[in-house]
Amino acid sequence: ELVEEAVAAFEPTRARRDVDLSVDVTPGLLVVCDRPAIVDALVNLLSNAYKYGGNPREIRITATADESRMRIQVHDNGPGIERREHKRIFLKFYRIDDKLKRKQEGSGLGLAIVQYVLRAHSGKVEVDSAPGRGSTFSLVLPLRRPVTDRLLPEGPSTLTAKGA
Repeated sequence: ELVEEAVAAFEPTRARRDVDLSVDVTPGLLVVCDRPAIVDALVNLLSNAYKYGGNPREIRITATADESRMRIQVHDNGPGIERREHKRIFLKFYRIDDKLKRKQEGSGLGLAIVQYVLRAHSGKVEVDSAPGRGSTFSLVLPLRRPVTDRLLPEGPSTLTAKGA
């Protein structure tokens, strides 16, 4: 549902321009989160994939989970990012170079906000990118079992207070 909501919010951009978007989400994933904040983080990654994507633009979203984490990935076919820039792109107001500042709108706050949101969820954002390979940004969120899955005492329990 998080991915569907982010894709729906991104749809006006996709409809205006030619973007090949594919989505592959493992069914039944469950994560406890601030839904609007995670959706906004995904929309930010989709917008960046669009702005810095290749021609024609191709964006792929996947969502998978292991026993402890959910991983939502946004991959683009853009020019890629030098390894030395990987940490800096998450700094407030940081833009890779002056050409991007002139070519693309933006404040340089998007990835800093994404990182803040993920940290607030005890998660993290990762980047896998190299020149000529495009970029993959991953939102990694801890999975939490719903309360109904936790062990509960069987039958009524009695608590006795002293003097009662």
